Order: sequence, then structure tokens, then C-alpha cells
Amino acid sequence: KVTVTVTPNDGSADGEPVESSVVTVLNTAPTPPSIAISPVAPTDADALVCEIVADGLDVDEDALTYTITWTVDGSDPGETSDTLSSDFFDRDQVVRCFARPNDGTDDGEEVQSNSIIIENTPPSIDSVVISPRPAVTSDGLTCSYSGFSDQDGDSDASSYAWTVNGSDAGSSSTLSGSFVGDDVVECTVTPFDGTDEGTALSTSL
Repeated sequence: KVTVTVTPNDGSADGEPVESSVVTVLNTAPTPPSIAISPVAPTDADALVCEIVADGLDVDEDALTYTITWTVDGSDPGETSDTLSSDFFDRDQVVRCFARPNDGTDDGEEVQSNSIIIENTPPSIDSVVISPRPAVTSDGLTCSYSGFSDQDGDSDASSYAWTVNGSDAGSSSTLSGSFVGDDVVECTVTPFDGTDEGTALSTSL
């Protein structure tokens, strides 16, 4: 609260002082922060974080808090923490976060983050086996794998690659007539979901 008292003076003596009415200095709302979503190239397996890159400013030097909200393809998922679980979004969806500062008295202007597009998650497999084991020259070999998993629910389009003593020998799930005794036969399976390849696994005999 501010008051002003004015005392007139004619160069010789003061007159009767006059006091102004009381003026109350109001709170100044804070300025918005700078925010960003991390990671910058998320997949459906990641949790997103709305980071305060630079705090907002408050000329009254009040401590600031922030209200965080999110949108997924423009809709509010109802999450108000600074972390958004992958349960709330899927591949190819657009995610944004918003932050509104508060100084304990007033809200400041809301600010919007960069937009993040959820990327594809590469698939994975658990194991690869060649059968029969052991094998003889007359055997036909079969390469099989298990545990195909894709976070985005894509179809299995995994590929096979055979080598005999390090040289390419085929790309189907079976191999015959390309090896003799003491050859080293290897099968590599690369998980593929139609968009990205996962980590390849190999086995040999």
C-alpha cells in the first residue's frame, strides 16, 4: 500500500500537509516458461516428459509453480503430471504439452511445447534355432525363431539369411544341398514389421 504526503512551502514556511488516498500495488502475473517434450524421437515404448527448459519470470519475485496439461491428436488425455505414459498414445499420433505459470496469486499465460510425432517401434525376436541338430549332408535344414514382438501390433514380416562358411546360401526358412561335412552353416533372422528392422539374431551348426 502506497500513500503520498505533499507539504506546501513558500520558501519561508511549510503549509498544512495533505495526504493522498491509499493506493494498493497489485500483483503482476508471471511470464510463461520455455518448455519442450523429451525424448525428441519417441516411440510407443517411451514415456514423454514435459520439461521446463527455462523458468518464467515474476517481477514480484514470487516462487512459481506450473500447471501441466497434454493433448494427443488434439484431445486431452486427462494427465496433469509432467510425465505422460505410453498408455496414452500410439504410433503416428501428435503429442503436445502445455504449461501455465502461477505465482501464488495469479496465473500467467499458457505456453505450448513443440509437437512430437510418435515413431514406429522396431520389433524383436527371442531366439533362433536350426534343426535337425546335429545334421548330415543329406538333411534339409530348417531355421525357425520364436518370440516375435511388436509394440505397435504390426504383422510379422521377418526375413531369413543363410550362410555356408561365410558365403550367402539362401533366404528362405529352409536350406538343402548347399553344404557338406565340416561346413559351418549359419542362419540369421531379422525381425521386420513392415517399417523398421529390429535386432537380428543368428545361430549356427
